[in-house]
Amino acid sequence: MRALGILALAVIVSWVVAGFVQVALGIELNAHEELIIGMMAEVALALLVAVVFGLVLAFRGGRRALAIAAVAIVVLGVASLAGLEAFSMSDAARAIDPSDFPLLIELGLPGLVTVLIQWWLVRAHVKRQTARATLVPAEG
Repeated sequence: MRALGILALAVIVSWVVAGFVQVALGIELNAHEELIIGMMAEVALALLVAVVFGLVLAFRGGRRALAIAAVAIVVLGVASLAGLEAFSMSDAARAIDPSDFPLLIELGLPGLVTVLIQWWLVRAHVKRQTARATLVPAEG
């Protein structure tokens, strides 16, 4: 039950902090539609990361499993952004369009913040559980 509480807390905290990062980036980059797309994607990403970390907790994964999951999420996110940019390239111009940078930044940086915050909170929970398990021997 504590794991569910920490996952809910991690989703809320990461969503709020990433939202602040998105708004600051949106103001700085003068983003319009990019900010809206980024905020919608952020909600889905926060929930997806919580589900992945929840599965790691459900299968009794330790801190190393959480780190591997976090790195995998970040690598898949970067690959998705690269694929999004490659898909948006036309046949005429095989170069990155500078007008795509606000969208890539609006999706990339808050996503990284989300993963890092949730990883940090869930990792602290696992660390406390591991310490508690070593102090109190299991009955049996």
